[in-house]
Amino acid sequence: MDSPEAQVPSNPASARFKALALNISAMMAGITKASFMSGSGHPIQRSASPESRCKRQRVTPSTEPDEVTAQHSNGPLGEIPLEILTEIFKHLEPASLLKLLRTSKLLRALLLNRPVASAIWKSALSSMHPAPPPCPDDLTLPQYATLLYGNCHFCDTAENLQYAWVCYLRVCDDCLSVRSRNFIEIRTDRPGLMTLYQMVPSYTKPREYLHDDDDEHILCQPAEYEQKGKELRKMARGNKKRYEEWVSQEQGKLTRRREKCKVLSLWEESVDIFTAATITAKREARTEEILERLIKEEPGYEAIVNRRKTRTAQLVQTVPGVNGLDPLTEEDWKSVRPLLVNTIESLKLTFEQEDRARLIAKRIADFRPLYDHYISHNRNIQTPAPWIRQVAEMGPFKSLIYDTPADQKLTKGDFLAHLDAMPHIIESWKEDVAGVLLGLVLESEKTRIVTTDGASTKGKEREKVPDKSILYRATSIFVCQRCSAPMVYPFVYTHRCRTGRFRLRYGNRTMYTLDKDDQVGVHNQASRCARSVVGALGQDPDTVTWEQLERDNQRVECVRCRTKVRPQSRNKYNRLVMNWRHAISHEIETHSKEGEDSCETGWLAVEAQSLATVYSKESELFGGPVPILRFCVECKLCSIQDNEVVYPPGWSSIDSTLSEDAETCLAGHDLSMGVFTPSFPPIAYFRSEPYPVTISEVKSG
Repeated sequence: MDSPEAQVPSNPASARFKALALNISAMMAGITKASFMSGSGHPIQRSASPESRCKRQRVTPSTEPDEVTAQHSNGPLGEIPLEILTEIFKHLEPASLLKLLRTSKLLRALLLNRPVASAIWKSALSSMHPAPPPCPDDLTLPQYATLLYGNCHFCDTAENLQYAWVCYLRVCDDCLSVRSRNFIEIRTDRPGLMTLYQMVPSYTKPREYLHDDDDEHILCQPAEYEQKGKELRKMARGNKKRYEEWVSQEQGKLTRRREKCKVLSLWEESVDIFTAATITAKREARTEEILERLIKEEPGYEAIVNRRKTRTAQLVQTVPGVNGLDPLTEEDWKSVRPLLVNTIESLKLTFEQEDRARLIAKRIADFRPLYDHYISHNRNIQTPAPWIRQVAEMGPFKSLIYDTPADQKLTKGDFLAHLDAMPHIIESWKEDVAGVLLGLVLESEKTRIVTTDGASTKGKEREKVPDKSILYRATSIFVCQRCSAPMVYPFVYTHRCRTGRFRLRYGNRTMYTLDKDDQVGVHNQASRCARSVVGALGQDPDTVTWEQLERDNQRVECVRCRTKVRPQSRNKYNRLVMNWRHAISHEIETHSKEGEDSCETGWLAVEAQSLATVYSKESELFGGPVPILRFCVECKLCSIQDNEVVYPPGWSSIDSTLSEDAETCLAGHDLSMGVFTPSFPPIAYFRSEPYPVTISEVKSG
């Protein structure tokens, strides 16, 4: 964790002291460990031994103020009184004091002298925000400041640092590893080692810092581990009672240290929060300054910027050069301005599109009463009728909703004026979609088709006129290219995947819908599988409709999924049984890689004596058929009064549902106008109930 940024000391001081302190801080920022200056002005020569390069000198305080005074009087800073120098240092932050420690012997002696420097370190620590907890008893103030604000204990780097609190260390990720030889792994798989673990300060490395080939978790410094191990072995050879007392005492010390470190961990979290909040505040201030300058130079952008200021600021912060921490400079503004203008222009276009979408949504909401009125008087077309958004894109409604200027207000009466156009629009739409689907089927099959006179095409080529009945065949299966859902006609009309939009296109004929890509096509694989399944049921694949198969309610068995009840069973099998729709889905999902021959021979019709068992099993597992809601048409009729559509009471209620044998509704209507169901039948959802079941019966293998 990086050190928190510098904070202005809370203690009042003279302007001179503050200025001197700021100058010293700036000077310390340019100091590197390769050029620390001594009191005589010459670089300190550091040892070239590997050991001295890896280990930093221990910060040891001095208790001799007279020695400090003597060095001060003879040093180059002797012209400044010691009291003045001490007062200046009180305005520095801990990181600057730690750098001063390594610049000269004089300053080191001064800052490590307890009577003289104690007030300096206390003032520096208290000036930070959030303020650190009180210094632990087993650390001096310089050691505590080194732990909180220093660089890596081993390599002196200032990057990728983390705290090993119990070890009283701040180390980088590279040094915090067994491979660096700064730490070793503590094993706790034996009682003696477990005792040692409870006595040696250790660090549990978080998993996010582990490399792929790392398996260490509990680390400690080798010197402490070896020293404590020697003491443990020595005490273990002596008096048992003294050994136990010593172990208990050492474990108590470590326990108390760990308790203190919990407070330090909480402080670390608060520093992270404060640092993140400070960075966010600086970025927001810089962004605000940039936006204010943009509005000043481009007044036309003020409405766009202020429309949704939070959203605009978030978008602007993604522009390179905006999301910085330093105050805005003239050079920064020149580089950011072109990109910023492009971003605001794109935001302007986005706002215009959103306004357009809201306008269209409101106009469609005003059009809905007319749509509901027509459907309530024509319940026979409700299931295959287009969605309201599709009708809104056809005929005069398209002109009203999409072409009317935004500043022109539409009323519900404007839509009611075109009520007579609804039948023609819907019928024309159905014919167009049927023609598109028929073209898709014929194009995919490329086989013999039925002509208008019912004869087969043979010999001389004749003009081929497709028959719409092809669409109702059980083998004419379509697929949504967006969600891969299989569909049958006419429920392709009303299929709505997750976005609620679909499009059909064949040749130059395009439906009025919302998407740009083709979404419906022929499911060739499902259609081929359907021919095999239908053949297994004893029906003609070229003529049988899905309605007939649903009425017959037959079942087929997948022969390839038949298994013996027990390995030793001779003729008792587990049989996977399902209806024709699930058989097609099962073939595609389970046996699609086995080839067409496998499909043709892989299905058998379930015999009549086994159907009762199948129906019973389905009822037991799935609770029988899903009840279908039925309503009185007369109760749900909309009316027009004073150029307004009036909904009947209980329009959206389902409390008035009717039973299958009902002769009147709750309102007393004789149902002469009929009943309707607002929900789709199971076939509309190809994979709906009843689901496949497994029965165990005697069957010749």
